[in-house]
Parts: sequence; structure tokens; C-alpha cells
Amino acid sequence: MDDDNDDDEVRANDMARLTQLLQDRGIEAPEEFQALQQRYVDGEADLDEVGEALDALCDEEEHAESTTGSS
Repeated sequence: MDDDNDDDEVRANDMARLTQLLQDRGIEAPEEFQALQQRYVDGEADLDEVGEALDALCDEEEHAESTTGSS
């Protein structure tokens, strides 16, 4: 059994769930974030990087909502 393949699958599943959660909230992930997700799946980025980028993405979305007055 190859643990690296298992890890890759777990990371891919994590990012698929994250993408679905963003879509459920109506957030379109920019290409830079999608590229970071792929780097995470490939083992080239860590979860902290993804978390920081996600925080920034959500902050941008909240700021956009507050400036447009949409709820």
C-alpha cells in the first residue's frame, strides 16, 4: 500500500469539499486560489497556506458584500 497515494487522495478530497463549501456560499474561487489548492493536493503547499488564502478570500467576499449592500 502506498501512503503517498492515500495522502494525495485525502488532500484531493479535502479540496473538493472546500470547493463545494465555497460554491454553496456563492463564492467563486479565483484562479490563484484554485492553483494553491492544486499545489496542496500535489503536496507542494501546506494546509496553513490554504487556510490563510481562504481567510483572505472570505474577507474579500465579506468586504464586497458590505460595500454593495447585498445580504
